[in-house]
Amino acid sequence: MSYSPHVPTRTADRLVIGLIALLVALFYAAIYRYAINVPVVDDLLYIDSIRRITTPGTSLSEIARVLVEQHNDHRILLSRLIVLADYWLEGQVNYRTLALAGSLSVVGLLWQLYRIFREAALALWLVLPVALLLFQPSYQEDVWGVLCLLQHTVTLFLTVIVFRLLARPEPSAQMGALALGGLVLYSNSNGLFMWMAAVVLLLLLQRWRWAIAWVVAGVVFIGLYFGIDYTFVSKNSLATAAEHPGWIVKSILSAAGGAAYFDGRKWLLLPVLLVVMVLGTGVLLVIVVSWLRALLQTKKVISGPMVPFLGIAFVLLCSTGASALTRSDGGLMVPDRYQIFCISYLIVIYGLLILQLPKRWIPAVGLLGIGFTGWLWLNAWLYYGPLLSERYNRLVAEGMALKHYHYSVMSQTFGLDQDWQRRWEMAMSRGIYQVPDLPEIWGVEVALKAPPVVDSTTRFATRTERLGFLNSDALFFQQDTLPTPRFLFLRSVGNWYLLPAQSSPRPILKPWLPARGAKSMVVPVMLKPGIYQLGWIRQTPTGWHSTVSTQTIAISDRPQTTRATH
Repeated sequence: MSYSPHVPTRTADRLVIGLIALLVALFYAAIYRYAINVPVVDDLLYIDSIRRITTPGTSLSEIARVLVEQHNDHRILLSRLIVLADYWLEGQVNYRTLALAGSLSVVGLLWQLYRIFREAALALWLVLPVALLLFQPSYQEDVWGVLCLLQHTVTLFLTVIVFRLLARPEPSAQMGALALGGLVLYSNSNGLFMWMAAVVLLLLLQRWRWAIAWVVAGVVFIGLYFGIDYTFVSKNSLATAAEHPGWIVKSILSAAGGAAYFDGRKWLLLPVLLVVMVLGTGVLLVIVVSWLRALLQTKKVISGPMVPFLGIAFVLLCSTGASALTRSDGGLMVPDRYQIFCISYLIVIYGLLILQLPKRWIPAVGLLGIGFTGWLWLNAWLYYGPLLSERYNRLVAEGMALKHYHYSVMSQTFGLDQDWQRRWEMAMSRGIYQVPDLPEIWGVEVALKAPPVVDSTTRFATRTERLGFLNSDALFFQQDTLPTPRFLFLRSVGNWYLLPAQSSPRPILKPWLPARGAKSMVVPVMLKPGIYQLGWIRQTPTGWHSTVSTQTIAISDRPQTTRATH
């Protein structure tokens, strides 16, 4: 397939490769710059797993049990193995290394999809929409959050390989698919649906013996998955979902179209909820029609390139349905940590259309795909790009809390559990995790030890809000006229807590607006009792400088009595 009567194919290929290389370079430059060796929420759980595995005298059976033990409704064998390997190589668990290494699975995904397109004799430029979807930051929580990265993105990459091997007739490929499928099964609960899809696809490929092998192995592996030390954590959600079936439909549609969701903002002058729902409906329609064609066709066996797209579509749809049943609350099911699956929906339907539509339509679909994904890529960088430095500052603040108090004051309440706190401190004392020695941490510590400048006029708006995902109250601070500093802080006579200063308002699509205003949050139950002054820290060419206001908040041993004073 030629690109243009005026552009030679080889020249066009070079242009496409150059553009993809530029997308990849920008994506990984951001990861290299903003990844930091600080755990976020569930990332902390890896530390205790490594502590138990590496404790002298631990038996091999206990090590195996810890590696496959349940995490929420999942077993996460692969991610624990990767974290353990990093510990053996570096002598500590380094979340920056894990983010950099794990994110290579995104390039792996592009390579696998490129190979599929080439196997189908498609032109190289048709891979551009896939690259535009993969190398943008809308799913940043699946890149910088190590547990999400290793459990979602890496296993998605391996799942594509499983289906590619499944499409090949050689016994070695089929054995490889079966072995890798077992690893994926015990690394993400999506592996359960991968197993179901594999059996159906093998039947469609008329490979009866291998279908039987997958069924027999599935009975054993899945039986062990649920039969040994398994508790269904989300079972209470099923009763709620049964009372509100409309929530489930809304959640499935919103997940299928969630790639176009940018925090509720209007794009192309259209209400974002309408865009998400219409896109989700179109995505589901393509998947359902593609599977019906595969199931009802009578003339020939489905082609090899179709197998991975059909398989991933099946996994995504079943996983979305399961998540809607166990997590749906009637809202849009597009949390940041699942955005990689929303992106995957678009990649899948693009592949299904390219492989099934008449050849004369393929250039039009490719150009439409480039237009839509280019629009999404631009919006993602405009919206999420400015947030990368804020996320970096949040991790610096988390690192400061871990260094001084051994728990976070913003994202989780593990510190309230005395047993967990004891285990975490044991792990840190053994050096399993070490707070990174960052210039920002040195600068902030120096600034907070020096006498601060006093500002008697600046006032912060404060409010307390219940956060369901923390099962706790959070205290929010906001100041709308302050030129945005790097950090906010709370300071009492004996304690201080660093908080990231997030911009408010965010000058998205309006770069001419001054970046003024700052906001942050803290979980007051994690603060030691006392009277705290509110302040902020700026970085200037001459160093770090702190300013403290005369506004205070009181934290008692019962945090619900938190109050602001002057």
